[in-house]
Amino acid sequence: MNRLNQEASAIFSALRAMGFHQNFRMAGDYILSVSEKVHVSDFIILEVRPLQCYIGVLIRINIYLIESYSGIRGLLITSGKHKMESLTDSMLEKLWVG
Repeated sequence: MNRLNQEASAIFSALRAMGFHQNFRMAGDYILSVSEKVHVSDFIILEVRPLQCYIGVLIRINIYLIESYSGIRGLLITSGKHKMESLTDSMLEKLWVG
């Protein structure tokens, strides 16, 4: 395992230890995991961490640390390849960092 991937693995392990157990993906105005569905108005982004990994090519990702108002914690990962045009205005506004 190369240095970048070792660092990425350590970061994900630390985040899991902090209680960020759900793996979210975006779908319209919701973030979804295997067991949860949370509306865009029902969660906050606690932090965004940029990260670089190497999987044959260098990949830059953003890790969103998310907590729902009901206490569900998880991670949402986006990369430069994510199709932003498929997101709703509400989700884009929530994810905007800058």
